[in-house]
Amino acid sequence: EGRFCEGGDSAFGVIEEAWEKLINEGMDAIAGGRFLSDKVAAVTRMGTLANRGRIRVQDVEEEITRLGQSWHSAGEGKDGGGVDLREVFSAEELAGIDIFDQGQIEQVLTVCRRSKSLAEAGRELFAASRLKRAKPNDSDRVKKFLEKWGIVEAAGIR
Repeated sequence: EGRFCEGGDSAFGVIEEAWEKLINEGMDAIAGGRFLSDKVAAVTRMGTLANRGRIRVQDVEEEITRLGQSWHSAGEGKDGGGVDLREVFSAEELAGIDIFDQGQIEQVLTVCRRSKSLAEAGRELFAASRLKRAKPNDSDRVKKFLEKWGIVEAAGIR
């Protein structure tokens, strides 16, 4: 009929259909599948707010929608000017990339997409370190980074 979860000061049930939706769709949507703490917080929030302590499918859908809206208002995705890595990598690929690297990839793609050339992107990305080089080759540095991650096309410039 369902599952029972308990931890800390809370205990709640999850209707089986809601559990399936949560596992099959919700966990990838919650924090883009990245942060375990966000997933735990989302499930705890749903359990706390659940009618009679039972998480329903509607609760899972509302949580996914709420999280999606909060990410977009925080500047994630194209609407906020940033890059949504879920559009560039599969969920499996993204899960294998450290959060540290994800931040760099997002920043590089954001700069590349608003730049007219690799040279322009490189000048912005390497503004400090290029001053210390005898022959700054910023275009090559950007190109190598994009190739390393297999995201040359996603950058949108040549």
